[in-house]
Amino acid sequence: MTGKAAELFDDYQRTGRLDLLNAAIELFGDAVAATAPDHPDRPGRLSDLGNALCARFGSTGQLTDGAEAMAA
Repeated sequence: MTGKAAELFDDYQRTGRLDLLNAAIELFGDAVAATAPDHPDRPGRLSDLGNALCARFGSTGQLTDGAEAMAA
């Protein structure tokens, strides 16, 4: 799941297509939700989600994305 999300995020960074970023955020969020709080991969998955949300905040200016990025 995180591999596909990372590919989509990379594609977004290359193309600027917001639909790819939205799909990546959804998959990163699913990965975080499926990871136990004490799992060693959780911090990295939260970081991936936060980075993608930060990118969307930079593209759209939506304050909720910025807040969610900081929370992640």
